[in-house]
Amino acid sequence: MKKLPWLKIYFGSAVLLLFFMGGMLAGIFNLAPAIWIKNGGMALQDWAEHYQHYSGLRPDKFIRKARPSLQGSGVVINDKARAYPGVTLISSMWGDYRNGINLIDMDGKVLHQWRVSYNQIWSDTPNFPQSKIRDWDVDIHGALLYPDGSVVFNFEYGGLVKIDKCSRVIWKLARETHHSIKKDDDGNLWVPARKLHQKADDHFPILKAGIEEDLILKISPEGKVIQEIPVLSAIYKSDLAGLLLGVKNADTANALTDIGHLNSIDVLSRNWVKQFPLFSAGDLLISLRNLNLVMVIDPVTEKVKWWTMGSFAFQHDAHFMDDGHIGLLDNRGEVENPLGVELLGSRIMAINPATKQETVLYRSGADNFFHTPIRGKQQFLPNGNILITEWAAGRVFEVDKDRHVVWSYLNRFDKDEMYIISQAMRYDASYANFAQGDLACPNP
Repeated sequence: MKKLPWLKIYFGSAVLLLFFMGGMLAGIFNLAPAIWIKNGGMALQDWAEHYQHYSGLRPDKFIRKARPSLQGSGVVINDKARAYPGVTLISSMWGDYRNGINLIDMDGKVLHQWRVSYNQIWSDTPNFPQSKIRDWDVDIHGALLYPDGSVVFNFEYGGLVKIDKCSRVIWKLARETHHSIKKDDDGNLWVPARKLHQKADDHFPILKAGIEEDLILKISPEGKVIQEIPVLSAIYKSDLAGLLLGVKNADTANALTDIGHLNSIDVLSRNWVKQFPLFSAGDLLISLRNLNLVMVIDPVTEKVKWWTMGSFAFQHDAHFMDDGHIGLLDNRGEVENPLGVELLGSRIMAINPATKQETVLYRSGADNFFHTPIRGKQQFLPNGNILITEWAAGRVFEVDKDRHVVWSYLNRFDKDEMYIISQAMRYDASYANFAQGDLACPNP
């Protein structure tokens, strides 16, 4: 007789009870019932799929079945003649179920590690939204390395933190930051954040209660917020509210509440402004996944200067490129064929801002299947290569100008599964100078 999955049953029953109680409260307090129903259904599905995670057995939200074509662990391809040399900063979970950031050389040797505990860092902030949970419930998404070995990073929707080379906190910001971090010419940081509107807001006609509003935060080098741009306000002020109507068709679990899902911010550098005659130095390029929308916002007027929707879907990581194009990762979502195999795969694209013409720079193919339905990043390297973070596969790989894979790294959990990788960034080898010799760092 087959043993019943009692743990799964208990979790499912608990969620159903919460779902029922939530419906009652929605009626009593006149809350938006559609959001309660959708969120309750999302919770039920989430708990059923990740019951081991919620039971404390293992962090399976951040573990995926290994793709059979990906063999080995660590650096599995290293074409030294064609790969762009340097060191790579990787944000992920590691073998001991701990969040962390590793700096590796081209052969995969770990040069330095930063290990962080969500609960230790926020132990003095008990009212922060995601406190009193397991460390592994919040992953690292967005990280930036400084030459002295300090790192600033996001806990996903769980705060922005800067630590030194020994993982000691320099400063922290208790805001729901997420996804990406960009440093501008003056050393300020631009980071996505969000804020929930529990009730309908007259400032946002056509939108119902329960909106998660995207925010663009400008943060000083000392960790202080010096500007906050609400993305919805920028869209309304620019007379572009009609763009929001498409959210009902977004193929995402959060379509009713997560209107835009801001997932990257880039800042136009003074050094590149000549390549972008439509824009000015300091303009902000943002990606809104749930609207399949990329736009440029003037940080002074806080209005939209330029926008496009194209053939891309659920895109991430939009960047200004040094040749005057805008590059992005076209995820293409959860597109599958009847056999359960991803049909289209993901792409790296470039867009001409003046003409909005699209060019595919790299796409999934039979020789290198590439698909990450959510998240993922790309970095355009100085020699023309592209470094791609394939979140769902637990892989980072680099392709050259001929689009051959010249470097590849796998963060394997075990022989059958991989840890997801939220970000990889290639730096000049000098960024590892701090790691030379005995740092005498205490265990974090």
